[in-house]
Amino acid sequence: MKDEEGNFLEKETHIGHGKMESMAGDPHRIYNTSDIAKYNDVIAICEGEPDAWTAKQCGIPSVGIQGANGWKPHFTDLFKGYEVIYVLADGDEPGMKFATFVAEKLSQARIIPMDPGKDVNKSVSEYGPDFLREKVGM
Repeated sequence: MKDEEGNFLEKETHIGHGKMESMAGDPHRIYNTSDIAKYNDVIAICEGEPDAWTAKQCGIPSVGIQGANGWKPHFTDLFKGYEVIYVLADGDEPGMKFATFVAEKLSQARIIPMDPGKDVNKSVSEYGPDFLREKVGM
């Protein structure tokens, strides 16, 4: 969100809706499944499409899950065979709850928390792409 001068707000507010909305009745899907289809030893799971865009732009194969409650049981099978799965956690309570939930489903998962109050996108915007690559050890 932006203020009246066009500057991005530090703290976003979404009254009566989430940050991103789907059509009514639209099932949760994984964003950027093409990175699952490519051969990689590692992949990152992000909460939300914008964080997946950002991680991918940093050179990290990644997918986005639609919201903190977006994980579906059938998603688990898609991640079998990866050496490491980075769960890029938003730096807030719902973000860590999401990351912990996903990590419990995937034995090769490693939770990578962002700084308090930041998600992947805000972290890379503030600290640059090397910040995220270093966080995951790439």
